[in-house]
This record gives sequence, C-alpha cells and structure tokens, in this order.
Amino acid sequence: MPFEIGIATELEYPLATYAVDIAEIPDYLRKWPYLTSDRDLEIYANTVEKQERLFLVEAAVSDFRRLDPAHRRTYVNSFHRVLKGALGQI
Repeated sequence: MPFEIGIATELEYPLATYAVDIAEIPDYLRKWPYLTSDRDLEIYANTVEKQERLFLVEAAVSDFRRLDPAHRRTYVNSFHRVLKGALGQI
C-alpha cells in the first residue's frame, strides 16, 4: 500500500482510504481522509461529485494554461480538506 500511496501522491491524485474491520487507522494514513463506514462512502461519493464539478467549471472558465501540476495540487488539497471536514477529521 505505501507504493500506491506514493504514486498517487506523486501524480497528484486525491486519496482516501477505506478501512474495514481494523482497530485503529495507522498514523501514516491519517494524513489523508479515511472511510470506515457506509455513511463515509456516501460522504466520499458526494464530495467527489461536488469537487469535480467545481474543478471542471473553474477549468472551463479559466485559461487552460492554468491546468498545470500546481493547479491540480490545489484541487487535490481542496478535495482532501473538504472530505476530511465532511468526515469530521479536521
């Protein structure tokens, strides 16, 4: 799993972990949002839909030169912040 996290982080992909039947989330996974229930999965799906819509609208009205790695990083950071807030992890 650390390899997959490293690749996703390097490529600026939004991350979330779904932890089933574990007593405690490892510290290294707490950097990103984590899901532990069906309700959390619902929150994740709603957040993905809302954040992607915002990202696409912004991209449509902006200069496409802005869609560089820094812009993607801004989207990913926003996604993580919004999802963690919705999950009560901030």
